[in-house]
Amino acid sequence: MRRDELAKLALHDLNRERQTLQIRQGKDHKVRVVPVGERALTWLERYLDEVRPRLMQHTNEPALFLTSNGEAVNPDVISRMVTKYFKKAEIDRPGSCHLLRHTCATPAPRTCSKAEPTSSNSSATRSSKPRRFTPK
Repeated sequence: MRRDELAKLALHDLNRERQTLQIRQGKDHKVRVVPVGERALTWLERYLDEVRPRLMQHTNEPALFLTSNGEAVNPDVISRMVTKYFKKAEIDRPGSCHLLRHTCATPAPRTCSKAEPTSSNSSATRSSKPRRFTPK
């Protein structure tokens, strides 16, 4: 997931039952569905139950992720947070959302339990690019 897509997620984009996020404002304005792993879903639920209600200053804010001012998070804020946590974790590489996206994109298909490839084309399974998934 791209940082801009993360920043534009709305509450209704998360489907807890199907363990998916619908990315409506993605690259080239394409809509896609991505799986959310069990661990990530647990943390999202904790955020939604414990943190987000305290951040809300405007009850009609549809954004999934909010700043301390109760507004939708900005992509630049996400970048600064990633850089900060890279330094805190003493990771010797410059931190960026793009680096994390590509680090996580390749192993994800092997670990997503409630997902299957959108294409049954056998050439899609041989591709080195991350595959697009839809829920079962």
